[in-house]
Amino acid sequence: MTTEEAISLFTSASEDEDCSKKLVQNLNYLPLAISLASSYIKTTKISIRDYLRNISAFQMQAQQEDKKGQNLQASYDMTIQNVENNLSPHCKRVLLLIPYLSHTSISVDVLKTFLQEKVIERELEITNLMSALQNYSLASARRSGNIRLLEMHGLSVWVLKNKKSSEQEKEDLLWLMKHYCREMAIDVRSAKNANRNIDFLEHACLLMNKYLKMLNNSSDEVLAYEGGTKDTRGTVKLID
Repeated sequence: MTTEEAISLFTSASEDEDCSKKLVQNLNYLPLAISLASSYIKTTKISIRDYLRNISAFQMQAQQEDKKGQNLQASYDMTIQNVENNLSPHCKRVLLLIPYLSHTSISVDVLKTFLQEKVIERELEITNLMSALQNYSLASARRSGNIRLLEMHGLSVWVLKNKKSSEQEKEDLLWLMKHYCREMAIDVRSAKNANRNIDFLEHACLLMNKYLKMLNNSSDEVLAYEGGTKDTRGTVKLID
């Protein structure tokens, strides 16, 4: 992306080219950071000057925490925080579970199961979540036949995952494990049950790999608490 192309994403009638130039320079001409900034400004209608002021605070925080790729990290942190602030508590919970899914093909039906039963407008809630993620350039949507799919961008998932502590990650993995056990049908003689299981299968397999990796890095006390054992080679085996 050339300097002129980057600046053209921000220049408007109300703000001069110098302001846009300062922004792309501040973002080190990183295409992803510029794309996030452009989407943020268009979605929130914020001025470039205000965006510059806000992103500077996030960049300072990233610098203090010694994060790699500080400018890009700050852009994602600021964007994701704004998305979270405009989601319902139910949808925010769904968003925070996405890093544990196979993020390139998440069906709307799977996402809806993460909402509590008391949430009446499940379709609307998930539609709002998907729209927000697309508007801020964090994800895209596509269809496979009649199935609506969310495709989260890899860096978006990475940033969401890094927001969590190891304890939070452990709690989420355990919750998802129980959730899949409830949602996946044992009797798959009906096409409905079989198709439902297929929707969950890729995510469940990914979760199992993450869960076993976590257990292999855990102490014996944690394994005993979670219901697992290690063999003589140190490999985790779950107790039936």
